[in-house]
Formats: sequence, C-alpha cells, structure tokens
Amino acid sequence: MHQKVEIKKLSIIIPAYNEAKTITQILDEVKDVDLGSIQKEIIVINDASKDGTLEKLQEVKSKYNLTILNQEINQGKGAALKRGILASTGDVVIIQDADMEYDPHEYSKLLYPIQRGNADVVYGSRFVGGEPHRTFYYANKLANSFLTTFSNLMTGFDLTDMETCYKVFKADLIREIAKDLEAKRFGFEPEVTARLSRIKNLRLYEVGISYYGRSKEEGKKINWKDGAKAIWEIIKYANPQSTFNQFIKFLLVGGTALILNWIITEFLKSRIGSSVLGLPNYFIPVALGFFISGLYNYFLNKRFSFEYRDKPNKFGSFVRFWLVFGSGIIIAIVVSFLWNEVFKGNSFYTTPISSVVVLLWNFIGHKKFTFKK
Repeated sequence: MHQKVEIKKLSIIIPAYNEAKTITQILDEVKDVDLGSIQKEIIVINDASKDGTLEKLQEVKSKYNLTILNQEINQGKGAALKRGILASTGDVVIIQDADMEYDPHEYSKLLYPIQRGNADVVYGSRFVGGEPHRTFYYANKLANSFLTTFSNLMTGFDLTDMETCYKVFKADLIREIAKDLEAKRFGFEPEVTARLSRIKNLRLYEVGISYYGRSKEEGKKINWKDGAKAIWEIIKYANPQSTFNQFIKFLLVGGTALILNWIITEFLKSRIGSSVLGLPNYFIPVALGFFISGLYNYFLNKRFSFEYRDKPNKFGSFVRFWLVFGSGIIIAIVVSFLWNEVFKGNSFYTTPISSVVVLLWNFIGHKKFTFKK
C-alpha cells in the first residue's frame, strides 16, 4: 500500500514566446483552478518575445502573483523550461503552455496519481480517454505516433503521447534532471522522457486529457525540422545502458563508416596508377579505407554507441576493438564458405547473410568485450 503524498505547493511553469494574444487568458484559467489547500506558484519565462508579451506580463504581475523570468535572447522552449524548473520551489512541478491548447482545469486529475502515492511522474495523454480534442492535421498525428513509438523502443516505456505538454513531476526529481538538460527548442519532450528512463523503478503514469489544438495560422510554432531533431534527441539522450539504444547507435555508426570506407577507397583508386610497390592498384585504397573506417568505428562506438571511458588502461579497448573487428572478417569468410560450399545455398544471399552475422558478432563483441563496463 502506497502512502498518500501531501502537496503544499504546485509550481506551474509557463514558457512564452510571442503569446500576447493568449497569455492573460491562460493566466485567468490557471488562477481560477481550484486546488483546495494547494498553493500555486506561477512562473512565466518570456523567451525574448517581440509582440509585447513581456509588457503584458509586467502589467498583470501582481494580479496573478507571477514570477517572471526574462530571456534577453530567444533560446527556445527547452531552455525556458529548464530555467523555470530550476527556479521553482514547489513540491510538484507541472508544465503549462501559454497557447490555450491545454485546459488547466484538469490539474486535479493529473495530480491525483501523485497524491495517491502511486506516481513520481504523470503525462497527460491526448490520445486516451474520452475528453474532447480537436481533429485536424492527420500527418501531425502520424508523426507524433512515430516519435512516441520510437521513444518507447528506446526507453522501455509504454506511452501513448510522449510529445504532450502536460507533464507533472515530483519537484526534487525534475529539478535534479533539469541540471543536465541540453535541448533548447522542442527537444525538451524527448530528452526529459529519455532521461526519466534512466531512473530505476520510476513510476510513470498517463492520464487522458482534452486538447484544443491550434493551426499554424493560429500560431502553432513546431515544424517538421523539430520532428527530425526529435529522432536524434531520442537516440542521443536515451539510457546509454539500454541494449536497444546501443544497437541503434551502433547501426548508425556502422552505416556511416561504410559510406566513409567507400568514399576513401574510390577516391584513392582514381588517384593512383595501375600498381603501387608491385601491388594491384586496389590493394592500398582498400586497406586504407578499411583502416580509416575502422578508426572511425572505434572512436564513435566508444564515445557514442557505448559511452565508454577507459580506466586505467587507455590502450586496452583499442586492441580489443581490432581483435573483434578483425575476427569479423574471418567469420565472414567462414560463413560465406559454409553457405556456398557446405549448404549449397543461393549465392545471391551470401553477402547479406555473412553481413548480418558479422554485424551481430561485432555488436555483441564490442558490448561484452571491447567496451565492457
């Protein structure tokens, strides 16, 4: 049985960029929300707005008892949220957009799983429950579904709406995470979700919410570039110890290494004669391409795929890498021989089969041997 949690103060973090048309409306709704004995701390971060948002906030500061944080240079939603979260003093923190798409009167049901003692974090999902939501931009919904599914694969969560604005956190937890947040624009959503996945035994809940979406003509700011960046941010910030995350990064490194190998090989082939030191003209380009792409593989897999730090023998992982990398070539030759000569398989499949085997060999070898923690 979980012990109930008393919330004395709720910190409401509102990032605002050019929201002069709606900022007082959303503040009215936030003020009108009845949370019983819970005190509301309203923190608005003006992200260098150019439409008079800051002036409006200053006019109504005392009316709503606001804490106003002003960014002199536009830095993006993620940067604004980080500053607001770190400045908060409440027991629980909730994110609130300034554009009237989300209804503050739903705070109570978002807070309930935390108050009941079941949750550490609550996401408000636009895609579950029977609450009203505006229906348009089917392509946006598909993109959201893709990003949420990809995020789930990388984090192990089972969310239906990773990109939702309404995220509620126990304050100590999110303030600790916020110290390391890096994403400046709309990358806050995938980054904070990824960082949450690193916390052992985290209790994450979803609650169905309403959604009053607006169009681009009405001021919607997110675009396809932010979606593309979100894919990278999901990969970048996911738990570095997740095998699936490591494998995706490993494939990215391996794929770009193949392209690098091809470029180097073809470039050198076109620059040398028919032979070098009595060797065929393709030998040195292939050898150099293999070696340089191998170095590329080593350094990127070490720092990016497996986030490995040598200690104390900095040369050890380099030697182990080449042992695994080199043995993969031998394995490719053996697999090709067995497939063609022993099993009499279709030669068309020789390269794909040997490549998959070598790929898995390299990944497992690097994870368990080269870059073993």
